[in-house]
Amino acid sequence: LEGAAAVEGMMQRDGLHPTAEAQPTLLENVWPILEPLLAGP
Repeated sequence: LEGAAAVEGMMQRDGLHPTAEAQPTLLENVWPILEPLLAGP
């Protein structure tokens, strides 16, 4: 949740779940890790 958790409006009221606005930031953080795994052997 780096780049989203502490930014107002990026987390839902429950403080646990990101909003739709946070999704691009989360994708930027996780894609470099996921892409090689999804590419296969």
